[in-house]
Amino acid sequence: MNEESICNLSIVTTRGIIRPFSAHEIDAFLSYHNNLDWMQYQEFKGLSRAEAEDTLLSNPKLTQGKQFAFVKPEMEQLLGDFYLQLEGDTMWLGYTINPLFARHGYAFEGAKALIEFLSQQHVRVIKADVDPDNQASRRLLEKLSFKRIMQNNETVIFERKLTNFNN
Repeated sequence: MNEESICNLSIVTTRGIIRPFSAHEIDAFLSYHNNLDWMQYQEFKGLSRAEAEDTLLSNPKLTQGKQFAFVKPEMEQLLGDFYLQLEGDTMWLGYTINPLFARHGYAFEGAKALIEFLSQQHVRVIKADVDPDNQASRRLLEKLSFKRIMQNNETVIFERKLTNFNN
């Protein structure tokens, strides 16, 4: 696995591009990450502008976790964001869609493209954890062929093995 190529990824999907954040996207990111109703199931919320700039514009190692912008290129609109963190031989995946673009298939489209990219980078296991009450996120992971491997009152962990990536 080439950590540098993952940290500097640029993935073109049918309707967007997943890539590192740019400074001009901070306000759009904060507009939905600080919407506490929209972010009820997320932990990464309520950031100050300085915290968001530090998190989104720094170039951390994948073991520290890295956020990626998902943008609609022709309008330079932030569709949402994805999070990747390497832990041992497992890549953790997180995602948030801007509520302006919710329920239009963007999360599926972006996550599917990321899974394919990570498979090409020789990542073999992707995990995601979700709040047990977040039914939309659970359905998305199941649609992406993730399997539930653990659940308690606080989290549900899903896993997808990529050794035979087909879709």
